[in-house]
Amino acid sequence: MRILIGGVTLLALLVVGLLVAPSFIDWGKYKQQGQEQIKNLTGYDVIIDGDFSLAFLPAPHVNAKNVRVINPAVSDDPI
Repeated sequence: MRILIGGVTLLALLVVGLLVAPSFIDWGKYKQQGQEQIKNLTGYDVIIDGDFSLAFLPAPHVNAKNVRVINPAVSDDPI
């Protein structure tokens, strides 16, 4: 019975941690890294002028406000 109570308590602490922990982290300091990764992966310049946040529950997601996507330079070379 103690193992069951301990397991449920651990699971509850994990869920609470996933809900609360992201709010204590300044995700804004990772904007530049995120913009660079998007540029490396897609070739598009992305500018995030607004808030930037991350949450794990109910599903992992990133929220970014005032996002601008700039088209890459058009090439004159035929494919």
